[in-house]
Amino acid sequence: MTPTEKLDKPVTARSIGRFFMTLAITFCWFNPVFSQVENADEAVAVQTTWSADAAKPGQQIVLAIVVDVADGYHIGNTETLIPVKDKANVMPTSLQLSLGDDAPPGTSIGQANFPGDATNSSETIISARIEGQAIVYVPVNFSSEATTGTLRFELAVSYQACDDQSCFQPATIKQNLDLKVVSESTLTRGCPSPGLFSRWSDRRASSPSNKKAGTDYKSKEPPIGPPWVRDLQSAQRLALESGRPIFLYSTKTFCPHCVIVESEMLSSPDLKPYYDEAIWLYVYRDFQGGEADRNAERITDRYSLSSWPQLWLIDPHDLATIGETGRTVATFADAISKVEIEATKNFSVVEALKDSEAKVVEFERNPTRDLARKLIESDDIVAQLAAVRFLAEEKNFDDITNHAQRLLAIPNDGLRYEVLDAIAETGNGSVATEIAELVNSPQPSRNFNVLRSHAIKALASCGDASSIAVIAPHAQGTARNSTARVSIQAMLKLLSSHPDCKAEVIRALLDSFPPIEKGVERLVSAHAKMVHESLVELTGSDDIFPESYNEESRTQLIKQWSAQQDLNERHD
Repeated sequence: MTPTEKLDKPVTARSIGRFFMTLAITFCWFNPVFSQVENADEAVAVQTTWSADAAKPGQQIVLAIVVDVADGYHIGNTETLIPVKDKANVMPTSLQLSLGDDAPPGTSIGQANFPGDATNSSETIISARIEGQAIVYVPVNFSSEATTGTLRFELAVSYQACDDQSCFQPATIKQNLDLKVVSESTLTRGCPSPGLFSRWSDRRASSPSNKKAGTDYKSKEPPIGPPWVRDLQSAQRLALESGRPIFLYSTKTFCPHCVIVESEMLSSPDLKPYYDEAIWLYVYRDFQGGEADRNAERITDRYSLSSWPQLWLIDPHDLATIGETGRTVATFADAISKVEIEATKNFSVVEALKDSEAKVVEFERNPTRDLARKLIESDDIVAQLAAVRFLAEEKNFDDITNHAQRLLAIPNDGLRYEVLDAIAETGNGSVATEIAELVNSPQPSRNFNVLRSHAIKALASCGDASSIAVIAPHAQGTARNSTARVSIQAMLKLLSSHPDCKAEVIRALLDSFPPIEKGVERLVSAHAKMVHESLVELTGSDDIFPESYNEESRTQLIKQWSAQQDLNERHD
């Protein structure tokens, strides 16, 4: 059977850290992943604007937090009604605005005003559906004793991204926001887009408790029906002995789509005739760090699983993926009918797996650099990944890059990300050719655009002048595609080491003004402004970015910058 590769779109969870004077607004939403983008970081854009350019003692200033969601996707869910009894499958999203220990006296963060209710009062609905754009307003109040100066606020939006098929690991978008506090006699200017605050009112939304997501929910049991096993070693042994594939069902806490799969497929009586056609492996993550969760994480690491649910057939002889089964009994029946597994009493591969996992468990309990150096030379992907992660945390990047050529050839996205990030730290150019090949063709990969972004960052550190031409085509993506932004930053970094390539980079930037996209106008404009400001920095020009970025202004920007570059090149 030919594997049907599905492009998962992982996100990188970033810890929120310690907050003081914290406002927490928790409202259950399902944060979507756009089909037009390749990773979850591109699914949601968060932008902020203050109601004035500075605050004054004795007054209030309001922060507008704009969350943009692309056309056809949603925040929240009303189409699939999730009963309250299944609320563990809905991840609360939290928004936090805070000041640190040095917050001046007389400064306080007020309660938020956001669209709709945080929780629907219905007994069967967890949250309301929001599409397109959501604006949250947060007031900040200053007493008459407030002192002048610059305040640094921290904003963190933590969420779980879902599309109509899958949910992803929780992630956090963080921003630092500076605000000046000036004397009462100082003139201030209002927001250049006053319409942005037209929805702001004196109504205050009640602030729910900032309870840590997931702490109240117990690890759930497998759906009633198939004869489940919970560990990979047992599944592999049973599958080899019986000549059957392993059916891997990967699920997690806060997974509404898993509820549907379990109720409509896995618990269906129509699936019963196929119970003897596979060995049923149940893999559940609760992200609490317990022993069961760590065992499940090793399996998800092995297969680079970063979205849920996942339903795969696995060959027990080498633990390679055969393909996806789909999410219906009919598609499962079709997939299983095409698989043939040879039975055997030779369990040497099971013993090898057992030995490798034992070493990883021991390493997790007592990690050392010496042991990591041994594990990185292992043939088992889970051992390699455990070693690489530890060495990266300890900043022993050379221990990773010394094995870069071999590790980058392994088609595991998580491992490749770690190795590429280590190269980005060290600038080790020994595998620059291999990295350039990954930029051009990041395959095989289940997350090829994310892999390409990591490769571009690495190439920016270890590449030479020729690397600019490799990266330049990927700077021409849409504003939703984070690879375009990464590519622009990478070219500018390479230019700092290769100033003779200035004209080449400028020409590449001219091609990087993003096309106009409906539904994410603010995101497109911000991306275009980044391109414009990069050109200003490179050329020393004082050209001002237009107030509105549209087809006409885009054409004009490209025209004026092209003319200026033509003039500069003739002058040179």
